[in-house]
Amino acid sequence: LAMGRVIGWGDFALERLEPDVLVVTVRHSPFAEAHGPAAGPVCHLTRGVLEQLADGVLGRPTRVVERSCAAAGADVCRFEARVR
Repeated sequence: LAMGRVIGWGDFALERLEPDVLVVTVRHSPFAEAHGPAAGPVCHLTRGVLEQLADGVLGRPTRVVERSCAAAGADVCRFEARVR
């Protein structure tokens, strides 16, 4: 997750890790900032990358949903991965 900041994708933090769930937050998402105000989540590229990461961490296929997005007015972008 530290690589996210290094490559300029924001400040990533692990919020929750359980056998079937992984929750990550991102502060200062450049995708949300570049998009501007939106009605819903816009960080699709981050979501896709986190889905591949979650597959590896949880050891099974996952589905990642962006539960909150800075572009939609949230403090952080919050991504939740759940095993399919």
